[in-house]
Amino acid sequence: MIPQHKNCDILIIEGNIRTMNASLSQASFMAIKDGIIIDINSDDGWKKYTKSAKRVIQLRGKTIIPGWIECHAHLLGVGEAQSILDLRSAKSEVDAADLVEMAKKKFLSKSARNQDHDHKHHRCHLDSSRPIKRWLVGRGWDQNRWPGQAMPTQHSISKNSADDLPVYLTRIDGHAAWVNKAALLESSITKETRDPVGGLIIRDGSGVPTGVLIDTAMDLVYQKIQHEMNKDRETKRNILREMISSAISECLRLGITSFHDAGTDQESFDVLQDLARQEKLPLRIYSMIDARDRDFLEEALELGPLQHPFLSRRSVKYFADGALGSRGAWMKHPYAALKERGLLLLREDEFQRDLKRLAEKRFQVATHAIGDAANDWILTAYEKTLKNAPKDLRFRVEHAQIVDPSDIKRFKALDIIASMQSIHCTSDMPWITDFLGQERVAKGGLYAWQDFLRAGVTLVNGSDAPVESLNPLDGFYAGVTRQNDKSWPSDPKDAGWHHDQRMTREQALRSYTSSAAKASFEERVKGSLEVGKWADFVLLSQDIMTIPPQELLKTKVVMTIVGGSVVFDSELDS
Repeated sequence: MIPQHKNCDILIIEGNIRTMNASLSQASFMAIKDGIIIDINSDDGWKKYTKSAKRVIQLRGKTIIPGWIECHAHLLGVGEAQSILDLRSAKSEVDAADLVEMAKKKFLSKSARNQDHDHKHHRCHLDSSRPIKRWLVGRGWDQNRWPGQAMPTQHSISKNSADDLPVYLTRIDGHAAWVNKAALLESSITKETRDPVGGLIIRDGSGVPTGVLIDTAMDLVYQKIQHEMNKDRETKRNILREMISSAISECLRLGITSFHDAGTDQESFDVLQDLARQEKLPLRIYSMIDARDRDFLEEALELGPLQHPFLSRRSVKYFADGALGSRGAWMKHPYAALKERGLLLLREDEFQRDLKRLAEKRFQVATHAIGDAANDWILTAYEKTLKNAPKDLRFRVEHAQIVDPSDIKRFKALDIIASMQSIHCTSDMPWITDFLGQERVAKGGLYAWQDFLRAGVTLVNGSDAPVESLNPLDGFYAGVTRQNDKSWPSDPKDAGWHHDQRMTREQALRSYTSSAAKASFEERVKGSLEVGKWADFVLLSQDIMTIPPQELLKTKVVMTIVGGSVVFDSELDS
């Protein structure tokens, strides 16, 4: 007998609901009230809500999963990438240089038309058609996708004229910059300029800078851009708000309901806080304080962690090394055919002092570490702190891409979360053997998802956007296939690069949902669909747990709901 009707705001029926709840893996209906799931099951209990439900959504066989939790990406970077020169399509250095030249002409043309306006209202927008005054900014080049894989030089993007527009182009991974002659001159970078600590100025055989700057060497130029931006603080803040809002909209379109922002500075956090106070923040943000913003870090230490349903600040992000593609990842042995091992970006004494203070205040620490030497170093630093620290700090290693196999058990012993990005594997696999050498690749520990999971390590997923595609379905596909979108590598026996490390679909979905919620101390309120948890979920066009692998890339987000509110509807927002 059906009980007397009950009140609910949204009633979802006739569907395939993947709950990620061990006691009820699938359901056919769900009832929501005041942003909370009040009922979910597979029986005919939905009938008691039909008279009172303010809205009934009939799934008609479509699939619901918990909202995607993006565990490592860059919110401002996602918004910025939508408004600066995009170089991801460049198939060679010449292609990229052509795009730069077109953007220069576009800017100079608009600059001439708007000269009077700019004189009165100084602009510092990052749009490639409205760049920072006197600077052209872009991102997305990747020499590993070009013939020969050689680093670019300033010559291809420099004019001979003295009034050439300074150009600053960030590599796709964010750990290298390609600049032109005008930018080098503006920043006073010459043959005599020394490499900064944790950085590298790439030079030719005569010691002359080629125009590529690695890690902290990027700041030698970027500080000039920041100076231009900071001339008009109000305009800059409006631009930040515009970019952040644009990134949030893109997240919701892709079914992302929570976002771990891997390196938030004070200004970005202030914008997010304003949006949260005005109840205009429809995406749950887990903010990792960028430790390089020392004022912001000190303020947070004084105030303590902040945990709020839509904006949290209880994690701090550090960089132990650079990126693999720019050979900045710190390795135990030199890169193939090179003497360099990459870069260590932290000082041990300073880092240990910070770790101790953060642990005492119960902040989580999340450290970027890609190379095996960097992962070993970070685990040792963590171990020294955690011996005498409060329990359940849930320290994280961000990326953990190349790990000595013997160190994986240390992750488990120290209860360290491995925050990995499955899509990095399929981006890197075409060239990683050339970079590291066959012997190092054969040793194992590269994107070793199953090794981590078998060891009992909590593994969470993300995109590192704008480095990679923000779409979680792309990462999910990479995680369960270890293939690119052309199904390469394909072996008749067992497809996928080092296929033994592929995740099952349940493991991959858990890395984006229930495990991801644990990484932000929120497993009691989200990450699975069950009574009492937030109504954060995504309606998909297909069942990603059963369809053929290639169909995963064709799956669409039909609707995104956060806290019981529809924040994206493909029929209304298309």
